[in-house]
Amino acid sequence: MKKNESSEPSEPTNSSAEEIEKDNDKKARTESKPTRSRVLYEVDATSLKMTDRNKRILVSASILAIELATIFVVAYFLDIYGAIILFVLILFFLPTPVALAPSKYKITKQGIFFNREKAFPLGKKHRLKVNQIRNFVSVRERKGEVLKLYTTETEKVMKILDKIIASETKSSPKK
Repeated sequence: MKKNESSEPSEPTNSSAEEIEKDNDKKARTESKPTRSRVLYEVDATSLKMTDRNKRILVSASILAIELATIFVVAYFLDIYGAIILFVLILFFLPTPVALAPSKYKITKQGIFFNREKAFPLGKKHRLKVNQIRNFVSVRERKGEVLKLYTTETEKVMKILDKIIASETKSSPKK
């Protein structure tokens, strides 16, 4: 009888130890991740991104080629100092030739999360543009396009991002 009595409490102890271990795992996972708000939109757009890959490469290469050609022409006519000045102007004032295009992303009120932990916060400085033919929403800043969000639901993503930017504009202090 003692063997049965001693074995009976051990089973609940084992199961409670497993439950404690599971709880500890859950706590460790939630503590390691930053607190995020509810996911408003989530997509895996790998196929859309790969379909548009050649066009993205062509546009990026074209912008880079135009910038480099301009630097060489200015260097030829205005000497090396003009080329250095133009290089700095291109670096800081002309559009960037490459924009981020995550394959998987989540949109929350804090911004756009991709690559698990990286976030892209949206603010009042951002403008949105939809390209329905190529299936993406473009997030732009003063310097040009900084982020492409591929999706088949471009209008839905545009509305969500507009709301986030509008709420950011309302919540930021006025200068």
